[in-house]
Amino acid sequence: MTMKQPYRRRRQSFLHGGHARLALLVLAAAVACPNIVSAQNTKPPDAAPPMSIRERQAAVWAAYYAGRHAEAAKLAEPLLKAPERKDQIQATHAIARCLWAQGDSRSQAQARQLWGQLDKMDLPLAKTQAQIGAALVAAGGKDDGSKA
Repeated sequence: MTMKQPYRRRRQSFLHGGHARLALLVLAAAVACPNIVSAQNTKPPDAAPPMSIRERQAAVWAAYYAGRHAEAAKLAEPLLKAPERKDQIQATHAIARCLWAQGDSRSQAQARQLWGQLDKMDLPLAKTQAQIGAALVAAGGKDDGSKA
């Protein structure tokens, strides 16, 4: 008695039969119209992804400690509309520090006004930021962000 050999299927490659024609057609279309394929999945090169709140706060303080106070204040402005109150308080304090660091009497008066607004809030973080401001005012002079 002979045993029947199991049917072995011939291994077929992807490019076997109609698949080869389809692959060739797709390749030809991609070569002929490269912008159709690539334009759908790309963003304009100048569109930077938006910064998260924490990334923006880090950028604010990095600019501040680098002595770029105007840039730091500008980076902090969108945080004034942040959804969480603590982020708004941090932004207000950062802007006040930038104003104080400018050193002229007008900007320092604006800084004192911002710290006064923080002091009126009934939140521990706001009170702490206001105390930092009061210490800078008491010390007098320019706050350049350098560590003594």
